[in-house]
Amino acid sequence: QRAIPRISPLAEQPMTWRLMRLLPHCIGQPAFEPLARFLRPGEPQRMLQLATRLSDLFDQYQVYRADWLQAWEDGHDLLPGVAGQPDMPLPEGQAWQPCLWRALLADLSEAERQATRTAVRADVMERLRTAPVGSLPVVRRVVLFGLSHVPLAFLELLAALSRHTQVVLAVPNPCRYHWAD
Repeated sequence: QRAIPRISPLAEQPMTWRLMRLLPHCIGQPAFEPLARFLRPGEPQRMLQLATRLSDLFDQYQVYRADWLQAWEDGHDLLPGVAGQPDMPLPEGQAWQPCLWRALLADLSEAERQATRTAVRADVMERLRTAPVGSLPVVRRVVLFGLSHVPLAFLELLAALSRHTQVVLAVPNPCRYHWAD
């Protein structure tokens, strides 16, 4: 087992400061022209605003679109399709996103890379999938109430956890009719 830091190096706040350091080196590159237009000479606060917005964006991607980030990490500048749908090209003016994500990853030490959400999640999922049933110290039951939407990664985690403990989802249904009808 390895130690996991309390805060991931790619959590929103640490990522903001990492971006503050990285963005000035990226802005001169052609792919970053849309970001460069946002920045104005003599207005240093705009760099912080940009870094804050970008860290929020990448934080959301880590939860909801980890497949995009993995593709970008692997050098594919596209948006992977979902459930058998074809991959899509990046929208016009968005080429900076994969470049910036790779720059963020390149800035991490090996220990930091092993502490990212993606790496920790992969380790947990592997352990849940491969551990014999009953061999992990888990609680008797996990009950979740009132979830209106759940990211795919979280559903996959719950499914893997269900091999080792009871998982109950209390999902609100705003319709009095069966949805399959």
